[in-house]
Amino acid sequence: MKSQLKTSVILIFLIQLLASCWVINPRFVKEPKKDAKPIKVSEEYQALGKYNSLRACYDVLHYAIEIEPNPETKTIKGTVIFTCRLDSISDSLQFDLHKNLDVKGIYVKDDIEPISFTRKYRAIQFSIADYGISKGDIFQFRVEYGGKAMKAKRPPWKGGTVWKKDKNKNPWLGVACETQGASVWIPCKDHNLDEADSVSVSIICRNTVTGVSNGVLTGVDTLENEKLKFNWATSYPINNYNITYYVGDFVEIKDTLNAIRGLVNVSHYVLRDNEQIATDHFQQVHDIFHFYEKTFGPYSWVKDGFKLVEAPYAGMEHQTAIAYGSDYKNKAIVHSDYIILHEVAHEWWGNSISATDFAHIWIHEGMATYSEALYAEHVGGADRYFNKIRYDKIFIQNKRPVVGPEDLMYFNFKESDCYMKGSVVMATLRSVLESDSLFFEIIKTFYAENEKQLVNTTDFMDLVNSITGQNFNWFFNQYLYDRHVPTLEQFVSFDGFIYHRWSNCNPDFKMELDVEINNIKYHIKPTTVLSRTEIHKTGIEHNYSFDNYAKYYRWNKENHELEKEYEDAASETLDH
Repeated sequence: MKSQLKTSVILIFLIQLLASCWVINPRFVKEPKKDAKPIKVSEEYQALGKYNSLRACYDVLHYAIEIEPNPETKTIKGTVIFTCRLDSISDSLQFDLHKNLDVKGIYVKDDIEPISFTRKYRAIQFSIADYGISKGDIFQFRVEYGGKAMKAKRPPWKGGTVWKKDKNKNPWLGVACETQGASVWIPCKDHNLDEADSVSVSIICRNTVTGVSNGVLTGVDTLENEKLKFNWATSYPINNYNITYYVGDFVEIKDTLNAIRGLVNVSHYVLRDNEQIATDHFQQVHDIFHFYEKTFGPYSWVKDGFKLVEAPYAGMEHQTAIAYGSDYKNKAIVHSDYIILHEVAHEWWGNSISATDFAHIWIHEGMATYSEALYAEHVGGADRYFNKIRYDKIFIQNKRPVVGPEDLMYFNFKESDCYMKGSVVMATLRSVLESDSLFFEIIKTFYAENEKQLVNTTDFMDLVNSITGQNFNWFFNQYLYDRHVPTLEQFVSFDGFIYHRWSNCNPDFKMELDVEINNIKYHIKPTTVLSRTEIHKTGIEHNYSFDNYAKYYRWNKENHELEKEYEDAASETLDH
């Protein structure tokens, strides 16, 4: 406890020190001189990113998954039954499966014999021409598969299957696949644009451990050879990378949450030796959960419950089965366990509201990161909120725009701006609006109108413009679609003016600012055209500061040439 307290004090001191540097030197903002190299992805990921006609022609209604992982051989075998609706006429369909896994057979409808298929990278295509399936028909096909599933190199960021043992040498398994795609462990239509309306997952493992997945446990079957089959099911739409499983020597910790839409049953699963510490540590879930409901809107998965599952990696937002691996430690800057705080936020941002493409992943990660700042404000006030925003600013890279290229299945965890800059952009928007009631109306409305749906950045922009009655495209185009940091050129003259101009930005950028000069506050409206605002006469010596705590930009040192440039431009105008 003493060491944790010492670490917390040091962390807060460092943040405050860095914050003071920000005030003294606003050019602390990082911005590489050159654009990043063009994004290159493999042909495999290019194919995964394209929603071609053989994927778009059918809609997955349900996945029935049965999987048996073998910790000794580090292999898996399983079956997935696709229940689908044909949305447009097509003689063939495509699903995806990683090359490490073999397709043992594809069976359409009531087939006894497997049908033929073709395969390139993960794309597996087969014909349905002989099955009389018409547009609008609901049908099924079954895929049997197995092999040595891709091992996670650095979960959850470099994902795959995680094969570990706990300290008692029991198997401790999991899967994390956001950046690699769910097809690294199950056959599926591996694209964000199609979420199954529900899934069922059955996990076969030896009878000394427990299998856990999304949703609710519907039953446990006793099998031969001292094995059990744990059957789980969800009632709601779920994106592919959120479907998951865990195996371990778990104990269940039961609880309830009084949600807006009714009682939510809680069933945390933790390693047996951690039952007591987890019982105490997970109490913070109550305040976090209720804060998010109050701030964003109702929890979407009431019938499916809620749980944290102790995982052999840091964490992941698996819907109703959140991976937890943070060693039961709180983080001072957010007054809570960072993993719980961040991953639970994803139940709203990422799970309920999901991006159509990883190009818009900031809606998941930026909003979840900003949720941490909101919670810090909730428990610690405005100072803690700004501490968290300043902390996020430190890690912004500005190598690329926040919104990335579509149709490439590109999500590089090393480029963290979808997290940190996404958060800071939301803080900047809140400050620009100058109305918390308006800002949170936007957040709540966006959630209410898009709950359990797919969205992109334009959807959010359009809502902001609609609710405010103004066009904020100048704001989003700069902060989300451009990597450059707006720079304020300024000069405070002793005879009663502040000269100002935005540079290093799009031509229509026009963010207004507050400035304090000799303890008197002024509101200025700089654009990319040099202008000035009248202030009191300052004399030769003056002190000033800008509101860059809440907003994201940088300002240059005073530029005395701005006054002369302004006067010259004014004289030229008069001459004409």
